[in-house]
Amino acid sequence: MMIKSHCHHRSPYAGQSTQRALKISSLKTGALNIGALNKSRIKKSGPQTQAGNTLVEFTIISALFFILLFGIIEFGRLLFTWHLLNETSRRAARIAVVCQVSTTEQQDAKIASLIGSVPLPNFSVDNLDVRYLDKTGTPITADLMASATFNQIEFIEARIINYQLQLMIPLSPLGLTFTAPAFSTLMPRESLGVTRTGFTDC
Repeated sequence: MMIKSHCHHRSPYAGQSTQRALKISSLKTGALNIGALNKSRIKKSGPQTQAGNTLVEFTIISALFFILLFGIIEFGRLLFTWHLLNETSRRAARIAVVCQVSTTEQQDAKIASLIGSVPLPNFSVDNLDVRYLDKTGTPITADLMASATFNQIEFIEARIINYQLQLMIPLSPLGLTFTAPAFSTLMPRESLGVTRTGFTDC
């Protein structure tokens, strides 16, 4: 009786496949462990980091926003002030051409030209100068009440002088101010307070 023996031949590549499988398995396990560790770290430090970043971003954006906001407000206030100064010089010249030239009447003309309903901060009659000019445009310095000098008056000029406008922005405590331009209005003389019946007061 013959006994058949069965011999199993093992492939030489079987060992290599097993090693590769073990390596792949170990790599997957390591990757999973690293991923879990990173997730735990993110979970622990994520909210604090995000809150810090949000605070920094808000600080930068809010600073830029308020600088822009104050810049727009100051620009509008500057244009409004310039308009009032120009209008004040126009009113002063318009009143001076029909008022007497005495020192008292000149002062009254300045006071009457101030815009009381919308006062300018720190503005007074000292910031308003009224000059009487001859036909060449030269200021007359002689006594205006004298007849010869009075007859030389051809023009009246009202000017804004030495007016300082302080900025209302965060840098204003440093003393930042604008000096207003010398707004001026020139008008030809009219009655200068003289009528056929005498003199008129401002």
